[in-house]
Amino acid sequence: MWHDQQPPSSADALGPAALDLLLEQLSDAALCVLDSAGVIEQWHSSAQALLGHVAAQIEGQRLETLLPEERRFEVELPRALFEASAHGRGRVEAALMTRTGQRRVCVMDLAPRLDSSSADVIGFVVLLRAVGPQRAADDPAWIGIDLAGRVIGLGDSTAHWLGCNAADTVGRDIGASIELRDPAGWTAILHRAVRSRGAISCDVAPAEGADKPPRTARLLPLCNANDRLDGFTLLIEADRSAPIAAAASGVRTPLARASDRAGVLAAAHDLREPLRKMQYSARQLQAAEAPRLSDDGRRQL
Repeated sequence: MWHDQQPPSSADALGPAALDLLLEQLSDAALCVLDSAGVIEQWHSSAQALLGHVAAQIEGQRLETLLPEERRFEVELPRALFEASAHGRGRVEAALMTRTGQRRVCVMDLAPRLDSSSADVIGFVVLLRAVGPQRAADDPAWIGIDLAGRVIGLGDSTAHWLGCNAADTVGRDIGASIELRDPAGWTAILHRAVRSRGAISCDVAPAEGADKPPRTARLLPLCNANDRLDGFTLLIEADRSAPIAAAASGVRTPLARASDRAGVLAAAHDLREPLRKMQYSARQLQAAEAPRLSDDGRRQL
């Protein structure tokens, strides 16, 4: 996907090989390629490692899809693309959503890709660099599931818990890797998550390794920018006893904190619409009635 399909010569192979080696050493850097409209064409493995999103689900989506919902219609990213087109380089800093629903503040450097014959801009190369450290405690184990119930990606902590090789697990049926402690089965649980339109809780355990106790997990349906279902993410708690111990000590678990943040974002979204209507009405009133208002009345308006 990232490299040409034809076998490169030893000289040509130095570039991609050196790039991959460099990115492997930089855990806070990643690459992706956009078309001229800002749609993600190629999602490098470094970008999946940085943000968790799987290429099969993120390619074809606009880069704005990675922004928090309340910022997707702002103009910073489109402005940066035009800046890169005009000056050969653009830069924007923004919080991007990881697959597990967290925010990572990233600096994005954009460079245009030009057509060799017409010199028109045909797309952009984006270098993503995370700003500030990410604590492992804030990164719950996750596994990606496609619409056919197959594993399409998983985090390192999930692979360690399952005792498997991540590359060998991708493409397998989710039931072959993770046992669901629910008699309804995985297909019913996936449909249940879609009907609930939100995260649902379930108990899971490695399908191979009966000595490992089950863990609490949350299953979240994933939708693209057009609100069409793309797949699912399974977030797995660190261990079965962690929520009980945390509740007794008053410490919030990573998933509990994520739920709190999701609730705050939902409330902020619900409140923003009436605020916009109030602002619009105030502007209309100011334009129509300002000549008849006193100075004190205009200040109050």
